[in-house]
Amino acid sequence: MTLLALAASMAMASSAMAQEPPVPEPPSERVLAGGRNPVVSYLMQAYGLSEAVAEERLAVQSEVMELAQRLERENDPAYADIWIEHEPVYKINIAFLDKNERQAFRESLSPRLRRYVQIVPVNKSRKQKRQDLEELSAALRSANIAFDGWFEEKKQRFDLGVGSASDLARAEPLVPPRLRGTVDLVVRKLPAREAPPTGVVSGDFIAGGHAVWISDNPAHPNPTQCTFGFPVRYGASRLKGVLTAAHCTVPAPQIFAHRFGNPVHFIKFDWARPIIRKLEGPYDYMVLEGSSALGDDGLYDVYFENPNNQVPGVTGNYFDIYAYAAKASMKVGDAVCKSGDTTKLTCGTIKAIDGTAFGYPGFFVVSNTSQPDLTAPGDSGGPWFFNPGTGSKAIAIGMHSGGTEGCVGRDCNAYAMFIELIDDHDATIKLPSTP
Repeated sequence: MTLLALAASMAMASSAMAQEPPVPEPPSERVLAGGRNPVVSYLMQAYGLSEAVAEERLAVQSEVMELAQRLERENDPAYADIWIEHEPVYKINIAFLDKNERQAFRESLSPRLRRYVQIVPVNKSRKQKRQDLEELSAALRSANIAFDGWFEEKKQRFDLGVGSASDLARAEPLVPPRLRGTVDLVVRKLPAREAPPTGVVSGDFIAGGHAVWISDNPAHPNPTQCTFGFPVRYGASRLKGVLTAAHCTVPAPQIFAHRFGNPVHFIKFDWARPIIRKLEGPYDYMVLEGSSALGDDGLYDVYFENPNNQVPGVTGNYFDIYAYAAKASMKVGDAVCKSGDTTKLTCGTIKAIDGTAFGYPGFFVVSNTSQPDLTAPGDSGGPWFFNPGTGSKAIAIGMHSGGTEGCVGRDCNAYAMFIELIDDHDATIKLPSTP
């Protein structure tokens, strides 16, 4: 599995206002996650599994990531994709563009994978699915119709949603004739960018998952806006920066991160002048300059809160992010988790890798949560990750961009940007080995 180590924590300094009202106390110390793996806990909740069976599925998911990387390297022109089904029977579908049974390939798999693998013949390659989805997206964008969508692997059909019956009537004739037999158009709740302020997350240093504050006065009626993502390096000089979602905008020239120390203080960023800001196609991120104020203290973390034990058995408040996963290694059916300022620690199952949101394909879509709400205003920019084993170690996947609002639990869809996309604009994730 091609994975790169990833930093997700920072420390900075600034002075506090003398007359500030009291600030909510953070956890007394940094406590690494313990107890049950959140992905295991989620699988138990979502699919009614025993802990042993959930752990087995997590182990299989990790092996599938490695298999996906292997198939990319082998470059078999007939290889189409992989997806995982959890219900009604657990299986790993490996799709090819022919009907060859591939006995030698089956025998090359581990005994664990062979138990679940099915070879599935399909008609569309990943490239063709992306091209078709872009063609569908362009057709609906041309009429200013709001929509979302993805390719439903199990059905081998495109699933497109619009917000009203009138938009459905307008959209139906826009579907290209060659695709009409493979497209399902429905009315449903659509994703919204989730920047409005709700809730507060505080920590003893800046890390992925901490809240972005729009004021250094905790008495402000709505003090937080969005969630910090991961630290980065950018430009020829590899300067220090920090990520959040590009659509997060506020009417103030600065934003703040809350830092606890002696004395309590806030850290100021120039919100109005992001170094990099990309809000187009599959991109939704900005890099805020950290300069010398951004410290690297050896902690590569994602902060989380687990109120009311909503992901059962998960303790502590930080995950150690040690790597990131490329888009090519993530698959439909993977179980993943998020830390957001509003909904806190939540988990779900990937339902699409090239989902369309906000008019463009390229986002991954997560659904089927067991928590009260998977996505809500204030979560944008928050880190998505998964835990491949026991303990506090986790792998970064992406940054939260938005989700369906007014939904409950399993009916909610979350939309996120793959973290590797920042590489396209001269920014890279901060690695433990990066100067």
